[in-house]
Amino acid sequence: MDRCTGIIRQRLKKTWHLIFSKRPYEYVGRFFVKLMPESYQTRVRNEFFTARGPTGILADIVRAELNRQYYSSKTVEEMRKRDREMFWGATPGKRWHEFTKARYNEQDPHHREFLQPRRLLARQISDLLASSTRYQTICEVGTGNGMFLHDLSKQCPSIKRFIGVDLNKEQILENRQTYRGTELEFVHGEITDWIQYQCDGGTIFVAIETFEFFTQKELEELFHHIREQVSAAAIAILALAESSAGSEVVSRPRGSIAFNHNYLYLLKQCDYQVFRQDIQHGIPYDMICLLAIAPS
Repeated sequence: MDRCTGIIRQRLKKTWHLIFSKRPYEYVGRFFVKLMPESYQTRVRNEFFTARGPTGILADIVRAELNRQYYSSKTVEEMRKRDREMFWGATPGKRWHEFTKARYNEQDPHHREFLQPRRLLARQISDLLASSTRYQTICEVGTGNGMFLHDLSKQCPSIKRFIGVDLNKEQILENRQTYRGTELEFVHGEITDWIQYQCDGGTIFVAIETFEFFTQKELEELFHHIREQVSAAAIAILALAESSAGSEVVSRPRGSIAFNHNYLYLLKQCDYQVFRQDIQHGIPYDMICLLAIAPS
């Protein structure tokens, strides 16, 4: 009987997915979520990026509804506001930075896969610095807990300034205490504002799994802004993307308020020249390490 029930369930599930593009609860989520206690929704939202909060179908319904609300924003500005106020600038962002800090532990061999692509990007940056004396500053966009910026400060002795910019004020204040007495600087705010008022020429912008949470329009605007405002600029990117993204020119949602971007295409559209590119193919996402130089 149990076997028969399982077969029926699988057939119904298969039939549903042949007809509809989403799981059943995603269609009823916007109505069902209204019946859930706000305290439960907050717990799910606070652990939105870590998946350490509530689990099961109720939590999946809340996450699906949060994604729907984000992607259905009427304008890019509305999406940007939601991103800053509800996610990366708030508790979910802080929890993610704490989560990555726990994972970013070189003493644990199980995290070798987590560290390897970061080391690869660091080598790309070292190669660029060995080939040119134009760069004096490294600025990490979405610096989070600042651990990678701290690593770069040890590996790049020719760099004079190390700046970490992040939307999460609480995390920036924590970083200033954690790295007190070092040469690292931490700034709370938008990267475009920092470029406008504080950026010097000869800057390498570093983004570790940050640009995935920019819309295509935001990313295009940032690449143009760097090219126009910063003399001798480079962009170093570590990002996840589905393999198909490399053949697409329009970015599309990937879930968890992230996007699949064709970084190579977007950079070349802004006349950047690729210095290094490495792609580690995986399932469900490829890991992209890419360093590009802005036109002089």
